[in-house]
Amino acid sequence: MVRHICDRVAVMYLGVIVELADRDELYEKPQHPYTQALLSAVPVPDPRKERARKRTILVGDVPSPINPPSGCRFHPRCPAVASGAAAAAGVEERCRGQDLGLLELRPNHYAACHLAALETRVAERQTIVRAVAALSAQGVDDSRAYAQLRSLAMSWQVSVEQAARRI
Repeated sequence: MVRHICDRVAVMYLGVIVELADRDELYEKPQHPYTQALLSAVPVPDPRKERARKRTILVGDVPSPINPPSGCRFHPRCPAVASGAAAAAGVEERCRGQDLGLLELRPNHYAACHLAALETRVAERQTIVRAVAALSAQGVDDSRAYAQLRSLAMSWQVSVEQAARRI
């Protein structure tokens, strides 16, 4: 129902917004594990697609909103923490101890997730490296290529990562 009547969607967990994005962006690329779990629970009317899709089943009890857990409020039930993916990425301690708040992971797409923020930073770095390599292939040395990229970003009033995507 939300998908059909809203332009932007905010997802809350224990009274805190954990993800905020344009409707289509949120449904196509959810960033927070709670949003992913919620969307996996939405029934699909096609029985073949319903059987084929992967559901995210949350384990554990919902914590008390009066006495929420430290760090990310979702970490006690987070599939990334439970599976060890957060530990493997080196963010589990931050999940358990530091409330991230909303970060803009994509244009107009905000999420409060340490793992999603790390994955976004890695993707941004890869984009920048590819752009510097493209400039280097044109005969520009690496340090000048990065400086040129930063200069373009400033003139276009965008991030270095957004400028790298344009090259």
